[in-house]
Amino acid sequence: MKYIRPYKIIHCEEFLREPAQDTFKEIETLEVSKIILRGKGTGRSTLLNYMQEKKANTEQPFMLLNFNRDNLPLDTKNFLAKEFFEHYWEIHFTREILWYIKKYHELTYQSKFSQYGDAIQNCCQEIVDLLNSLVFTDSYCLPKLYTSKEISGEILDKFKKLMHIESIELGSNRFDSINNSDELAQKILYSYFDLFDKTIIEVDDESLPEYWYKTYFNENSELITFTPYSIEYNKNLEIVYAIIKKRIMGYNATIPLDWLNYDTLNLLVTCTNGNIKIILDIVNEIILIWEINDRIRREDIKDTIHEVLLNNRSRKLMRSKQPKLYL
Repeated sequence: MKYIRPYKIIHCEEFLREPAQDTFKEIETLEVSKIILRGKGTGRSTLLNYMQEKKANTEQPFMLLNFNRDNLPLDTKNFLAKEFFEHYWEIHFTREILWYIKKYHELTYQSKFSQYGDAIQNCCQEIVDLLNSLVFTDSYCLPKLYTSKEISGEILDKFKKLMHIESIELGSNRFDSINNSDELAQKILYSYFDLFDKTIIEVDDESLPEYWYKTYFNENSELITFTPYSIEYNKNLEIVYAIIKKRIMGYNATIPLDWLNYDTLNLLVTCTNGNIKIILDIVNEIILIWEINDRIRREDIKDTIHEVLLNNRSRKLMRSKQPKLYL
């Protein structure tokens, strides 16, 4: 089976819509402004992409911004001041907002926001040129250093007025992994949360207690609380079966499903703690066994589970830095 990225699967036949719909409705009823989405491999990114699509063109749109691909060299802090990093993340934050507007409001973007896009593109190129120049010199100079919210806040206000909306929600994938779990990046991006009425961030930091929460006072001296939320449908055997079945049928409808009984499902969920991604990795390996041997034995299932879990732990240990939340 092929891996389907979260922003694509929500438009595919393989997507099991009902659990995402129910979770989305539950999150919508939470009367909190800051949510930490826990549970690696439980479909959080798929849920956030689903929420973005579901709330597009509503009175309260949900912007899912992605920063994980924007990684600065680890040694840049030795050469660059904090003002540069505020500028860097302001440019990338603004770029993500403009991407959202262009995706869901293309005509409005072309007539009202394209000039911002051109300016941000120029800023991105200036940053690239600067980082390349640091290979040869430790001095740097940019034509303009923007502060946090300087352009992004202006664009959000303009977007609200044009679309006649009062509030916007924010989502972020793997927030505690941004720029290799960089503390400064998290704290700079954290300052943007007050621009939005609700913020939902994915967090993978395993050192956080299960019922961890964060409280702080914003600039108006209002007490704000981060509320943890965990997706639970990944441990429902009926739902897990439906997810696996859809993925198998989408790959090869001739593959038998008789091996996918209660005991196997229970074993898969128990051994992976309901990590859907790992479960699908295991199922994929089991399918390869069937394609070679034309059968699936109980021993094959157990051996595959053991091998995939072992490989997953090895990859985890090889990471240069584990996800860490610094808020």
